[in-house]
Amino acid sequence: MGHRRGADPEIIDHLDRGLAHFSQMIEGLVQGERQSIKGMEAAGGISLPLYALEGTVLRGGLDIILDVLDFDGCIAGSQYIITGEGRTDVQSAMGKVVSGVAKRGKAQGIPVIALSGAVEPGIEALYEIGLTAAFATCTNTQGLEWQMTHAGDNLRRAARNILALIMM
Repeated sequence: MGHRRGADPEIIDHLDRGLAHFSQMIEGLVQGERQSIKGMEAAGGISLPLYALEGTVLRGGLDIILDVLDFDGCIAGSQYIITGEGRTDVQSAMGKVVSGVAKRGKAQGIPVIALSGAVEPGIEALYEIGLTAAFATCTNTQGLEWQMTHAGDNLRRAARNILALIMM
């Protein structure tokens, strides 16, 4: 008989009780703050114990990356910022790159243009946080496979049209 790996039912029960106790302790430390702390649901749940035990300051990963890259310094004095993603949709305003770039552009009074494969309904929140305009590279009724095959040409065409407009 080979070596058995893993916990038996008794150990699993003991671990479950320990985790439940730990969870109650953490909840007691934050005293109901959980719902009001932005980002608490992120990173697989590790943020709550870190916040409770260490007084951790929670920041979005995008903000950290933009700060490391000195994004604010890089865009200073720019006339426009062009950013993009595969699909700009309702989730784009929830911490994706377009939202972070839009906020940073707005803070410096720089218009921000999103150039994405598709622009879906529900992006109004992006306009409120700093996005100036959004354009889709897919402008015909061809299927996804065709769009993917011609993505480079579609992107060049859309970028050329945007640049022709802003260079006027």
